[in-house]
Amino acid sequence: MGIKPTVRMKKRYIAFELIGKDANNINETEIKYAFYKILNQLYGEIGFADLGFRLIEFKPETKKGIVRFRRQKLNKGIACFAFIKNIEKYETRLKPLSTSGSLKKLRERIN
Repeated sequence: MGIKPTVRMKKRYIAFELIGKDANNINETEIKYAFYKILNQLYGEIGFADLGFRLIEFKPETKKGIVRFRRQKLNKGIACFAFIKNIEKYETRLKPLSTSGSLKKLRERIN
């Protein structure tokens, strides 16, 4: 027996794009670490856990990716994009492109 729909975590997905002269040098692990670092600074460990963050995918050839947050915390998730000014030693920004409740629709929009 599965989890009742009222208890299940409702998710929202945000598509993003890397912008900057050093964007070609960045991999998935560095992006994940940048999110972990800024979310921990902004919201602390308990707040970070409550966001339900997960990096779903990142394609280096297109410089686009998708992250997941809880539906109730979507605004906090979008706000963190403004605070990521560099990833590792590279000057790069993350620009949110679109949000959706479905991965399929979001992938259609960004491709």
